Amino acid sequence: SSVSPRRGTSPNSNPDTSDYSDPDDVKGPLGLNMISSVPEPISDFIFVHGLGGGSRKTWVKSKKNGPYWPKEWLGQDLSFKSVRLHSFGYKADWQEMKDSVLDIHDFALSLLGEMQDNPAIRKSSVRND
Repeated sequence: SSVSPRRGTSPNSNPDTSDYSDPDDVKGPLGLNMISSVPEPISDFIFVHGLGGGSRKTWVKSKKNGPYWPKEWLGQDLSFKSVRLHSFGYKADWQEMKDSVLDIHDFALSLLGEMQDNPAIRKSSVRND
């Protein structure tokens, strides 16, 4: 069976998943997900977990609703007052990936595609020099 790299978001949305609390999914949502938004961002910062991690699991101390530090700490840090925060989740379990035709390169392409298709990022005045 194959694993789809894009699930949980559509190219035309960037939902605020900062309060994501599905008790059956400690890893977090897949795809590009907004953690916090600011009125006039000067930058977009995307948290990408490693192999075996998750878009939420990697950034909390415990599996049971611990502080989600990208939102709790960075969202309150004045140094990040003009930074829009996102996370990106992909299926990163070795056991699930062994039967998949997709690899880490496919997940990277999925992230790039979601960044290009995301209306909030695409229409941003942030320069790409």
